[in-house]
Amino acid sequence: MRFSVSRSPSPVQRSIRRPTNTYSIHNATDSESEDSSAESEPDAPVLTFSSLSRALTRSNPEQTVDTFLAAVRLRARPDPVEEYREAERALLKTSEPTSALHLAAQTQLLQDAHAAVLAQRNSEEMETVIKSLAQLDMQRAGRSEAEARRVKEGVKGMWDGIEGAIKRDEELRRRAEEERRRVEEEKRRQEDEQRRKEQERAKAEADKKQKEQEEERAKRAAQEAQAQAEKEAAAKAEADRLRKVDEEKEKAAKAKAEEVKVARSTASGLAAQEWENAWTERATLKSVARAVEENSEMKSIAGRLRRKLRTRVGQVTNSRQELEKLADAIHEILSPTPPHPSAVYTALLSAFCKYLLLQAETEATAKLSIAYPLGRLVWMIISRGHDRLAHVFFARLVGRTGGWACGWALARKPGVSDTEWRKMIGLELEGKNDPDDKPPTLETAVQYTDRLVGQIALYASVLQSPLPTSLPFAATPNPLTAGSPQAILNSRELLAQSSAPPVLSVILEVAGDRLNEVYGGQFKKLMGAVAEAVKAGVGGENETPARVRLQLLVERWAQEGTFGLPGRELV
Repeated sequence: MRFSVSRSPSPVQRSIRRPTNTYSIHNATDSESEDSSAESEPDAPVLTFSSLSRALTRSNPEQTVDTFLAAVRLRARPDPVEEYREAERALLKTSEPTSALHLAAQTQLLQDAHAAVLAQRNSEEMETVIKSLAQLDMQRAGRSEAEARRVKEGVKGMWDGIEGAIKRDEELRRRAEEERRRVEEEKRRQEDEQRRKEQERAKAEADKKQKEQEEERAKRAAQEAQAQAEKEAAAKAEADRLRKVDEEKEKAAKAKAEEVKVARSTASGLAAQEWENAWTERATLKSVARAVEENSEMKSIAGRLRRKLRTRVGQVTNSRQELEKLADAIHEILSPTPPHPSAVYTALLSAFCKYLLLQAETEATAKLSIAYPLGRLVWMIISRGHDRLAHVFFARLVGRTGGWACGWALARKPGVSDTEWRKMIGLELEGKNDPDDKPPTLETAVQYTDRLVGQIALYASVLQSPLPTSLPFAATPNPLTAGSPQAILNSRELLAQSSAPPVLSVILEVAGDRLNEVYGGQFKKLMGAVAEAVKAGVGGENETPARVRLQLLVERWAQEGTFGLPGRELV
């Protein structure tokens, strides 16, 4: 019998085999009917072991097994066509016995040979199918193992990730806990430190307050114990001091008169005499200041009024109206009703001059025009009856500038101490009130020159300011009208100092235009002397910039006839 199966999902195309009988022998008599049936019907694929093996190897494992089982079931069913052909062959045998026997014998031989070949081929194909099935089973087992392994690895990776996340979370919590503990510990430490400092500060304040209370009680007790004695001795002591001051003044005046007679023969002698007079006046001011400090009542009055004077000096402007008001206010401080004791009055004049010089040091150094209203204020106070202010001002000026205000180069005499010499030339100590208790040091040459320039600017402003119409001067010459910048040019020692170019420059800028108006031709000679001093190297080799500035001033005046510093006229 001949069986055929339906086309599989992956059919195997083979060449068309001719139909055979039950014994796989081609039937010659059936050729025509087969040809006719082949022409009328489409060729159906024939299922063989080779095609089955190829189909099994090319298909999916599950689909291949299903196809194989379907083919076996189809081969077990009878084929109507094959039954018809069997009946036809039986009829032929009946009609031709001899040829049928011969044909049957040949058919049997061919069938046996074909069966042997077919058996061998089927055996080989069966082995191939079995191997393919075994390979499919192995592949399926391998895929199952690989899938199981992937699942196992995935599960393991998932658990590893979970465990890693748990570990990371635990590490983060551990670090957060450590950071929280560290912050709490630091906060606790800072609170302890702050609490300790507050306790120490409170203790220090309590100790300080207790100490101050004890000192105050002791001071009050001492004051109460000595109050009566001081009151009784105050009048007598003050009278003795004033008498001594008057005696010293009288002696100084006599000595000064004698020295003036000897020294006026030369310009240097005059300058030296001016310095000696100013230095003597300075000593008198020092003694008066000590007397005021030793008297508690006068000290209190002087201290309170000094503060007012300092405030008034800081209010100076270049307005005539404001200067007049300021001069009236200062006059009220200096000469109230009833008037101050002589010592207090002198101490206030000295303090007023000191504040003027300090104001010039700080402001006129930066802006020279500030010196003009300060100089006018000096004359306004003098014109209100304070003629002693001229001598006090010049004494304070000499005490802070050395011999520059007089045009005299001081020479150190044997036996003069370093401290006394420093005070004579006007050098100051830096760091006298240092909070770290460091030893004070002498100011540098640059600091000395800067301070000197501001004070000389104020002095030049006083010299160039127009004098009031009525001055209360007596026969004694006024030092603010007797001085002259010519004295500086007459001193080779002063011209050799490093401060000479800046000092000459500030005198010319502040007072040059006024001196030119008053002296005319004499001032031209003075400018010629300044030009010669510049050529000769005034100030030494180290003062080239200051000397160049002085030279530019001389050249500007020669070209324009003025120095052009603003602020000379009041608003």
